Amino acid sequence: MTTTPQADKLIATRVRQGANPTECTQLLNDLATAHTGDNLASALEHHSFATAASAEHAAHALEIERIDNHVTAVAALLPFPVEVEAEMGGMFTLQILLGTRTPDTAPDRAGINPHVLRATWWIETADGEASEDSGIPATADPALVAYWLTQRAIALGSPAAAHSREPLSA
Repeated sequence: MTTTPQADKLIATRVRQGANPTECTQLLNDLATAHTGDNLASALEHHSFATAASAEHAAHALEIERIDNHVTAVAALLPFPVEVEAEMGGMFTLQILLGTRTPDTAPDRAGINPHVLRATWWIETADGEASEDSGIPATADPALVAYWLTQRAIALGSPAAAHSREPLSA
């Protein structure tokens, strides 16, 4: 199972207390999949991954790392060239840039909405003219997300999709 730097720190905290590293890794993955925000912070504290003072920061850092990993994995599977860039107005998570329609507009983009109880993938055109939530969980198989994103980018006329190498199949 792949971990992140923040996950490694949290796992090390429990291992120093005598816990099994493999079991800690699985438990942390289960907690991070089932909980978000304050609920994740409480779960980290309850399961001795973090202290009360550090749980909120640890949960936030873990969520960002997990989102960034998923976004990067999906971007690598898209059949057209994209850029990945940090969102600078919110949680600072990575987003997939799908090209600009004109030089003076923001790019079409896609990413994970972490500000909801159940984080999902979304896509929007320049300046939010059209925005769609996929309903696909943030932790879904990257190939499934890449397929959905490819289909929606083509349908919405995102500039990057005009350079598609080959269509993805379901």
